[in-house]
Amino acid sequence: MRKICTPKSVGGLNLINLHLWNKVAIAKICWDLAHKQDKLWIRWINAYYIKRQQLQQMPIPQQASWMVRRIIGSRATLLQTHNINDNSKSIIRQIYLQLLGELPRVSWKCLIFQNTSRPKVIFTMWLLLHGRLLTKDRLASWGITITPQCIMFQDQDESKEHPFVKCPYTKELWKKAMTW
Repeated sequence: MRKICTPKSVGGLNLINLHLWNKVAIAKICWDLAHKQDKLWIRWINAYYIKRQQLQQMPIPQQASWMVRRIIGSRATLLQTHNINDNSKSIIRQIYLQLLGELPRVSWKCLIFQNTSRPKVIFTMWLLLHGRLLTKDRLASWGITITPQCIMFQDQDESKEHPFVKCPYTKELWKKAMTW
């Protein structure tokens, strides 16, 4: 799941990690409290629970509702971030990307995401590049009883490279595609 919820530039599918996004959305409310945005509910929480205390050092009030305790408790998430641009309307996105962290970029991004292939083909290629394609050698490593040979020619074991490069049938297809 971690690879799927990363940006395309680092090999993911750019899906949002909803668990992390929810955590960040709650932290954004805590950020609003710390910056004393001029909203009625923030003034109420400041007057009723915080009362001239520093938000970062105060204990979480036990008499508060579960929601207020969760908001104040999310200050730990804010401590993991730095340099949040106050003028931007995408504070949640800034915090989310910082919590994802710096990940190494992949060289094959353009091969997968900037072509006009069908989504099924793109996803199959993505699985192959991440070593997640269900080939016979992978299924056998899980303890599934299966014949490891290629289903077409029965002369080589099927590995992740075999269906795309090593199979004689695939080699013939590549030869025809290159001369077309």
